[in-house]
Amino acid sequence: MSSEDQVPRLFGPTGRIPQVEAVSLTRSTGITALREGWRTAHTVVLVLVAPLLFVSYHAAADPSAGVLGVVVHGALALMASVLVTTYLPLRRGETPQVSSCAVVPALMVVAAGVALNSSVFPGGEAAALAVLSFGLWQRLSGVSTCGVTTTGPRT
Repeated sequence: MSSEDQVPRLFGPTGRIPQVEAVSLTRSTGITALREGWRTAHTVVLVLVAPLLFVSYHAAADPSAGVLGVVVHGALALMASVLVTTYLPLRRGETPQVSSCAVVPALMVVAAGVALNSSVFPGGEAAALAVLSFGLWQRLSGVSTCGVTTTGPRT
């Protein structure tokens, strides 16, 4: 009998110390999950909501703004409409849950309009950009207003 047969194994399924193998789940998050789950309904909502938000944002800000103002308001409307489309269910059939915490990023769309309409604050476009960027980051990163961390576009 060899000395290796008499020594008990230390690691492994028959040893004293179990061996653990890590298994990582391939789960898409953020913009990747939104891109993979994008459906025709997302495009329809984007096409319908973006012009309405553009008109609202352009009217809330100084409508006499030049070409640069029109471009900025269009970009803000596009960001806000993408934020709105994150509330639609994705292709894999995951239905977004409704909660009070899910309303906060949607309120960022309204807050951007308020920032554009603010006559006290001269940098309304920059404030609206910051507010909408925060709302999109919150929806796509998985960080929740209630402190619960999830993955991908969620409520």
